[in-house]
Amino acid sequence: MTLRNLRLVPFVTMALGWLAVSGFPPARAGDILDPEMVTQTTLPNGLRVVVKEAPGIDLVVLNVWVRAGSADETEENNGVSHFLEHMMFKGTKKRGPLEFQKEIEELGGMANASSTEDAAQYWVVVRAQHIAPAVEALGDVMTNPTFPAEQMRVEANTIQKELAEAETNPEQILADWVGRLSYRVHPYRLPTAGTRDSVRRITREKVVEFYDKHYVAGNMSLVVVGAVKAAEVLPKIEAAFGGLRAGTPPERAYQPEAVPTETQFRVLTVPNLSRGYQMLGFRAPGMENKEDVCAMDVLLYVLGERRAEAGRLNRELRSRQRLVSAVWADYVTLRHPGLVTFWTESEPSKVEAAREALLAQIAQVRDNLVPADEIQRAKTLLLGVYTLDNETYDGQAGTLGFYEAKDTYRFALEYTERIRGVTPEDIRRVARQYLAEKSHSLAVMKPKMPEGVVEAPGGTGPLDVAAEENP
Repeated sequence: MTLRNLRLVPFVTMALGWLAVSGFPPARAGDILDPEMVTQTTLPNGLRVVVKEAPGIDLVVLNVWVRAGSADETEENNGVSHFLEHMMFKGTKKRGPLEFQKEIEELGGMANASSTEDAAQYWVVVRAQHIAPAVEALGDVMTNPTFPAEQMRVEANTIQKELAEAETNPEQILADWVGRLSYRVHPYRLPTAGTRDSVRRITREKVVEFYDKHYVAGNMSLVVVGAVKAAEVLPKIEAAFGGLRAGTPPERAYQPEAVPTETQFRVLTVPNLSRGYQMLGFRAPGMENKEDVCAMDVLLYVLGERRAEAGRLNRELRSRQRLVSAVWADYVTLRHPGLVTFWTESEPSKVEAAREALLAQIAQVRDNLVPADEIQRAKTLLLGVYTLDNETYDGQAGTLGFYEAKDTYRFALEYTERIRGVTPEDIRRVARQYLAEKSHSLAVMKPKMPEGVVEAPGGTGPLDVAAEENP
């Protein structure tokens, strides 16, 4: 789906659990779609503030989005945006390390952060009565971080452990490879968290440099959702965030990335592996093509997005042909053209057959119109998931902020109507444009063969295992 809720799941889950413990019901689903409840203001320093008034529950979510992520990095500093995200809560000019989180917890709230290709987000959830100290504390964190050297060492170790754990995850390994194969010049090729080598090279000076360049008011938005009045909360926000340095977003000049016309692939062989995994990546629409974004979302629910197990891929590859134990499609809208990915897990002997069957299903939607009733079922499920994602205030703030960081929060308000307007012709058009034959990248993980070589995809010959290394 368009919103990267999969990356937000740990935080959303924590918030839902906290609401359950606190005895609060979820916010009314669908409120986020009402433009009458949302206002946008730009502070004198350039910070955009989006407020959604939702008086039903005694909660407020503060969600700062910075339009800077791994897409703003180079090979040399890859991972610095993620490292910076780890450091933002580790001390300010008036607060020592960990004092911010302790304060928020003493208010009965919670705070966390995450980073992606295009943005980083920092959020706080508190009762509405504690909005003033929460705004002040978050404003201090964003305005006056000190990046203590000792905390840099602590977080460097934490990130190295995260990266080591990711290197045991087949999905993460193959996703990194598909990114590298799909992009040769655009920084979307870079892993979001960096690599173990690149993180070792990150110094405090590089973190400060990235902060100074990207964490300016004109490159940030604050989304507020909950039991607040915009007129009452805006003066508190201006007092707390007025110290942010004024500035416009840094210039970004990306070279155009050609779409592959021949399959780019990598086969990894791993000793003692009992399963076969593969990921295919096709170029996908970016935020500038909103009609294509929505058509692609519906198409993925026809085929079988992660939460659409009734889609064609599961029906055909798993239930009927019994080629896979898991299959899904995924698409996260990025500022620039990103990737649609397809994943299968199977017995090692069935990897190639599963890939052929998967590509056959893609060819079907490329060559034929999807029946209207099947599209309607896909839309119903997609909009149901979208409503569920926005059932809580933190979900609504995440949705508004996600689109605000890519383009504008208004897309969140238009999303359901745009989805309802997608036609069979739209779906075939985006399938033909983005899912063309041989225009994908492929990463495969299989058990190591005794003779030390593995057959390359498409029967083009053996691939030297010695060349297979993690990206």
